[in-house]
Amino acid sequence: MTDIDLELEFMSGKFFADDCLPQRRKWLYKYFKTDAQKQFARYFLIFQSITYFVDHTGHKCSKQWLHKLKNKLKMLEDLYDHARAELDFETVSKIESGEYKI
Repeated sequence: MTDIDLELEFMSGKFFADDCLPQRRKWLYKYFKTDAQKQFARYFLIFQSITYFVDHTGHKCSKQWLHKLKNKLKMLEDLYDHARAELDFETVSKIESGEYKI
């Protein structure tokens, strides 16, 4: 995304909407359950950064917690994408249902 696209995404406030995750990523809500965690998932998938999360959303949280959430999200996405590429439908199903143990 270009800087202008990111600015438009920010101004639209899209990351505040519960339904802004793409359908293929809705399973993330099973791993990010609180309001702040869900908003983090939406925010990070749009901006690919944690730098301004607190300023943009108003959620008070530490950089350590944000890094932990970022690592969790990236790990889950990598596992999911790898399982789909390997046609490991059992793992894909576990991840999508929220049963995969991190």
